[in-house]
Amino acid sequence: MLSLSYLVSCEILAIDNDNKTTVDKAFCFRFTWLGPKYNEDSKFRNATCSDIVKDKTVPCTHPLVVTNNSNIPDTDYIWNKYQNKPIQVACRLVRGEVCAKFSYKFNGAIENITYLCTKVNIENETAVSQGCYKQMKNGHEIEVCVCESKAGKIPCNCGKKFELNFLFIAILLFPLIHFMIDN
Repeated sequence: MLSLSYLVSCEILAIDNDNKTTVDKAFCFRFTWLGPKYNEDSKFRNATCSDIVKDKTVPCTHPLVVTNNSNIPDTDYIWNKYQNKPIQVACRLVRGEVCAKFSYKFNGAIENITYLCTKVNIENETAVSQGCYKQMKNGHEIEVCVCESKAGKIPCNCGKKFELNFLFIAILLFPLIHFMIDN
């Protein structure tokens, strides 16, 4: 059985006095999308993570984000809007941590997604720094995808790159595997 564990990093927000710009630093998205059940009209403005997420093993972090069209957040839009003040929607990636995207699904439908900086361990293995892992828990599919962002780039836990990279690798490997089988 695959058992995922995580440690949420708590950061004290402080003024950055080292005169470096966000171009010099790597970031991970840090927010929780409340899912398709919530929209701008929902009563969530003063909600806390414990109000929203009843299961203590489910990560949740502020800010809490909603979308009006039930689609997952447009992370490109979010990054373009906040890249000059990333600490509002992102955490700085530090040594030993990874960017993670925790997705919770029930019956194939997304319930919520949390993006954060964390440490991820797979049971009976070492810490992981990239890839996607799934487990079933009480009828819910929990998927965590982890990666390490590069300085000056959009945080890697935006979600789109996981699928694109896997597809890109599969496309590159198919001719090589086909060639090896034929020879």
